[in-house]
Amino acid sequence: MAYFARVTSSAPPGKTNAVIMGRKSWESIPMKYRPLKNRINVVISSQSHYDLGGKGGIILASSLRGGLSALAKSNIEEHTTDTNTTRVHRTFIIGEANRILLTRILEPDFDCDVLFPEFRPDRDGDSPSRENHEGESGWRRADHETLVEWVGFDVPQGIQEEKGVKYEFQMWVRESL
Repeated sequence: MAYFARVTSSAPPGKTNAVIMGRKSWESIPMKYRPLKNRINVVISSQSHYDLGGKGGIILASSLRGGLSALAKSNIEEHTTDTNTTRVHRTFIIGEANRILLTRILEPDFDCDVLFPEFRPDRDGDSPSRENHEGESGWRRADHETLVEWVGFDVPQGIQEEKGVKYEFQMWVRESL
């Protein structure tokens, strides 16, 4: 979670990042951590009067397109339409994406009730192949240097271990169609 917070919070001075999430993702965040600090929070819900918990500074939208429009509108209202003066640096969308920052848990094998859908071109996820044959996902694993360059800070490379859990930080990029 510290890695997620650092990646989604890191922005140049005078700018901030935005996180867009569905209502269920929002509800999965413990109340004391809502909204995610140092980021613009956008919650997507089909419930137009959804209660965000009485906290301000959160954008409620009925669709992903509506959330992106609201972010664009907040830039215009707070600054100008000049992209050099907008306050949003990067927008992270939980769900649909063209880039996945994945903390891959290697050991132990946890029994989970919710799993991220399989997206990797091979089941073990170790192939950095750029080939996109019919029926494959279109995702490729970026090399570690590309991950570090994109997030803008050093990321531990290779398998890490904390409290008996082995994991690895990875970045996957969807190939252009």
